[in-house]
Amino acid sequence: MKKKKYTKPEISVFQIESQAALASGSEIQAAPTELYTEKEVQNLWERPDRHTIWSD
Repeated sequence: MKKKKYTKPEISVFQIESQAALASGSEIQAAPTELYTEKEVQNLWERPDRHTIWSD
């Protein structure tokens, strides 16, 4: 009887801490709540019947 080759399953887990700088803090601002009204959101719809928003 021929022996089968067995590979022992092993896993290595590494914990890393990374920081990503996307933009300086002074350039990022929260959007005003006026932009989230129902009327403003409907202006973004590509197809109102499907409520889809086109993005590039």
